[in-house]
Amino acid sequence: AGTSGLTILGFFLGQPDGALWQAVINRFLALFAIWVTAVLGLLYKKSQAR
Repeated sequence: AGTSGLTILGFFLGQPDGALWQAVINRFLALFAIWVTAVLGLLYKKSQAR
């Protein structure tokens, strides 16, 4: 959750490098990758506990 917050904060505090839609897509893909990794990690941890 902390990395998601920092990613969103970076969107608002970062320097505008290009088009807004590119920045939004970039942050969305980053958040997607973060959450997929987190979910896969939790599933792996749960499977190892059995």
